[in-house]
Amino acid sequence: MSSDGSQTNGSIDVRVLEVAQPLASFYVGVMKASDLRKIAAADTRRQELREVEIYTGIQRELSKKRQAEIKEYIATFDAAFPNSFIIAVRSEDVLAQDGGTLKIRAHEKAASIIDGQHRLAGFTELNCDNFELIVSVFVDLPIEDQAMLFATINLKQTKVSPSLVFDLFEETKLRSPQKTCHNICKAMNTDAQSPFFHRLKPLGKKTLDYSGILTQATFVKRLLPHVSNYPDKVRDNVKRRIPLSASDSENSDCIFWKYFVDEKDWAILKILMNYFNAVKDQFGGDWNSDVSPLPRSIGFSALMKLLPVLFKKGQAQNTFEQSFFVSEFEKARPLAPFTFDHYPASGVGESRLYQSIAEKLSAQSG
Repeated sequence: MSSDGSQTNGSIDVRVLEVAQPLASFYVGVMKASDLRKIAAADTRRQELREVEIYTGIQRELSKKRQAEIKEYIATFDAAFPNSFIIAVRSEDVLAQDGGTLKIRAHEKAASIIDGQHRLAGFTELNCDNFELIVSVFVDLPIEDQAMLFATINLKQTKVSPSLVFDLFEETKLRSPQKTCHNICKAMNTDAQSPFFHRLKPLGKKTLDYSGILTQATFVKRLLPHVSNYPDKVRDNVKRRIPLSASDSENSDCIFWKYFVDEKDWAILKILMNYFNAVKDQFGGDWNSDVSPLPRSIGFSALMKLLPVLFKKGQAQNTFEQSFFVSEFEKARPLAPFTFDHYPASGVGESRLYQSIAEKLSAQSG
């Protein structure tokens, strides 16, 4: 089942198989992304809500951020969209149904997208010619049935746990910022000398051995920006065997970028171990408390935000020993104990906690 993207007499020919299901019979085939863009262009650049969204009441405007992310993904070495694009066409735009070929009129309003709008919007004239897509084509599907499909896809699908996504990087053979951060997270969780020993929840869920209050996903997400600003691009460059440079302007402001390029993941682990053991040393009551915000997501996020400040200071003094971090955090000990009354479990609490500690360190510097 394939498509050569051929266009004849103002039409696009798609080789298809007919599928019979309770909702309706439809066609499954393969189209070039450039051809799908031609018949659904109005949907991919629209400003107003689409008819199916008006009918369902689900307002999901085209996200420019999501569109840019998909465009970037399409350019990667191993880009793939194995799931189908679901479209609806009117019978007047189907010029012929000859055997296994569906002949669709080639104009920009011939098809409306039921599912795949953001994916298709990521394609441009520059990246779509050789990219084939699986399509499910419904002909004259009533708007109420289109709405049912749209609502089912967008409201009932199960979201994949971010922790599971990061955990899967362990299975990859090539280096990547994601894999490095995952491996460091795992090491911090399994080393008995680590302040995070058995405190990080693998796959985001508590287990008998790991009953912590911080998820693996939170740990990796906060560490990743310190390794690379563009981890997906770096991973793609590694797959393409494009050499990484420690002086890369896109990542040079990331404190752990040079260690990653030099394949010194052990150094990143050692610095984090010393840093958080110093936190545990100076704020032990909070670190081991079930009611303190410090060991939870807002506290961890605030401390990771503070890390570059102390990293640069340690770099200037040529030391990242635990004793150095202890001497720094000792300046902020009067802030303890930390409470949710003062540092609520929100972005406001995280920012306030960061500012409180940063001000103490700054006030007593020099």
